Amino acid sequence: MPSPSLIELETSTALAAEDASAAEKWTDQYARHAILMSRLKPPPSSLSPAFDRSKFFHAKGGDKVEIERHRKKPEATEKSLSPVVVEEVHINDKHCKLLARELDPSRNKRIQVFKILRLNKHDADSQFQGLKYLYSSGWYDELIDMGIGRILVEAMKNHPKDERIHSLTCKIMSVASHAETRNVHQFDRNADTLMRFGGGQAVLKSMRDNIGQKSVQLNALYALFNMTFYSVERQRALAKGGILATQIVDTMNSYSDRDIQIECCAAVSHFAAESSDFFIKAGVLPAIVRAMEKHQESDELMELAAEALKDLFRIARFEYRGLLGKHMAPKLAELVKFQVRRENDSHSVLKQLISVVAKFCTHSENRRVFVEAGLDELVLAAFNKASEDGPTVCWILYTINLLIYYNAQESKKMKNLNAAKLIKSALKRHKIDFIQRNGRDALRMLQRKGKA
Repeated sequence: MPSPSLIELETSTALAAEDASAAEKWTDQYARHAILMSRLKPPPSSLSPAFDRSKFFHAKGGDKVEIERHRKKPEATEKSLSPVVVEEVHINDKHCKLLARELDPSRNKRIQVFKILRLNKHDADSQFQGLKYLYSSGWYDELIDMGIGRILVEAMKNHPKDERIHSLTCKIMSVASHAETRNVHQFDRNADTLMRFGGGQAVLKSMRDNIGQKSVQLNALYALFNMTFYSVERQRALAKGGILATQIVDTMNSYSDRDIQIECCAAVSHFAAESSDFFIKAGVLPAIVRAMEKHQESDELMELAAEALKDLFRIARFEYRGLLGKHMAPKLAELVKFQVRRENDSHSVLKQLISVVAKFCTHSENRRVFVEAGLDELVLAAFNKASEDGPTVCWILYTINLLIYYNAQESKKMKNLNAAKLIKSALKRHKIDFIQRNGRDALRMLQRKGKA
């Protein structure tokens, strides 16, 4: 099988999605097969037929809707899984007063707001005001059980170009599935429910339709990350076909803002396991390098970008790894040189860049390319600068071992650059087992292979 050329890696941005037609569909109700339903775990108990949503909403007499809190049918039907469908009515003064009233966390108020959202699904102002109230009120677990997932997806469908609505819906999905705040299992269940209502595909479509709106892109990236954080199945479902990878790369190419680039790099690292080939074909490497070159002073962006590069290389197919190393060698040399010359007390970014060099050097073809780019000398310069930082020294010694193990000429060069002296000083300063073991191995190889 012939290896792909570097031109193919950099210019092949058109990805044929296997289910491109399905990705354009919007789910109307849970009973109909959603885009991701067949690929995920069984539905949570809140969406099973045993759950009777009629205690929240019940229709009587045309477009008149009454709330019956204590009504309970003996058996729930499929129809009870979906909110009541009534004729649309214009928002009136009573609705405005309800939404403008001071925040009231009662359940009755939330039910009334749900009613307004369903009755006025095509009115952008009422949708925005109602969703804003629900976002401010909290109680996200209960809102998920009441069916806010469908309301969010329908709002995004009915108002495809409204920046306020798309930014707010993505923000609600992100907060409702944020697993670091309270019960991890509850928020994972919330994320699963949102995905089953089509939330993931809705967010991707929102990013594509609102590529010029920064707030939409930023909140959409938050939502995608949170909704798939604890589930490989959900990551795989969104990554299928390459639509997600293409959209993230498009966002990186459309914005140079630090905040957007940070979240894009985090998304690349997060979805790399399921989309490595798609990301590479879509041109993610030049996009990451541009972000690193523009924001070299940002430690957070540099560290996340380095993690993304390592994850892409780790998952990439074998025939791609040499091409990745050839493309990245001169770029990494410039980035490492900047960090070596940079005057700062923290070595976290330098450590991450050296770890990228080490990861790429695990592929034999990349070692020669990296030496030709001068990275061996830059690694020793980094050794001089960060000699007191244990984690950075660990990565430097590991990289030195990789560079000299298969190359006697490189061992002679390292010996002439006083690598042995640096290694001995590190062995005296650091008693970490990894440093002691790799340092002694490096000294033995320098002594054996570095002889003239």
